[in-house]
Amino acid sequence: MDKSTVAGHVASRDDFDAKVSMQDLMDTYMLPFQACVERGQVTSLMCSYNRINGVPACANDWLLKDVARDTWGFDGAIVSDCDADSDVYSTHHYTKTPEDAVRLFLR
Repeated sequence: MDKSTVAGHVASRDDFDAKVSMQDLMDTYMLPFQACVERGQVTSLMCSYNRINGVPACANDWLLKDVARDTWGFDGAIVSDCDADSDVYSTHHYTKTPEDAVRLFLR
């Protein structure tokens, strides 16, 4: 499994929380994805295992709906990376129940 050490904590891709400023996120990390969606006309996106600023990528309304769909005009399928949807509850503890995680994921 992919693991790294951050401040003495061994993090894996399943529980890693990428802390990044909004400016750095938009100016550095999002530009390649935006180009793929807008110019490459991709038909699907895959959300990742990790969290971004505390929110699991697969449960991130802002990222998947506001940015990808509303701002970039993406109208294809969004899928999870293997068990990334399950991690919303079981690893990130972002929801109180597995059913809440499914509800978030499908929304």
